[in-house]
Amino acid sequence: MKSYEPNIVCDYVTVFIKDAENNPETDYDSGRCCWNIPYNAYYFKDRGSVCLMSIVDGNMPKLSEMVVMTQKGFNGTTALVNDMDNDTRDLALLGTFIHNEFENSGDHYETEYLAPQKIKLLTPARPSFIKLYFFNINKDSIDFTDGVGAGGHITFKFEYVPPEILENNIVKQEYLPAF
Repeated sequence: MKSYEPNIVCDYVTVFIKDAENNPETDYDSGRCCWNIPYNAYYFKDRGSVCLMSIVDGNMPKLSEMVVMTQKGFNGTTALVNDMDNDTRDLALLGTFIHNEFENSGDHYETEYLAPQKIKLLTPARPSFIKLYFFNINKDSIDFTDGVGAGGHITFKFEYVPPEILENNIVKQEYLPAF
């Protein structure tokens, strides 16, 4: 089988926090932002049905450290956040933003995406809807109602998994008992 270079067949989609306010499922009070993604946002429309979703860039001005989570992802980290609310169950971690304040810079600061290694969630390709949840490091929801984070953006990378690799690595796997 030929080697697979995931950077060759991929799409990038950028969402702006401010644009989420137009979606009725967005709840800025609870740190939930939602976007409808048009079909024409994806260049590779005829590629595989599964892809790897990751955050490759982003900026959240004036906000402290935060984690970004989603309900997308077959292989995501399962977390129960705060309570038994059905909307925040089984969230997959996409990454963390870290606040950097520059010495002697006055009002200049930035909150950048920190990724020692990219988290890649296996998800259906070309999602038409993206819902993200933002929490601080104490697992409290980030409140976007004051407009502070509205200047932020996130860029996603969708790496398409070729059907033959999906077939060989997922469908045809034989699992042996551990004990």
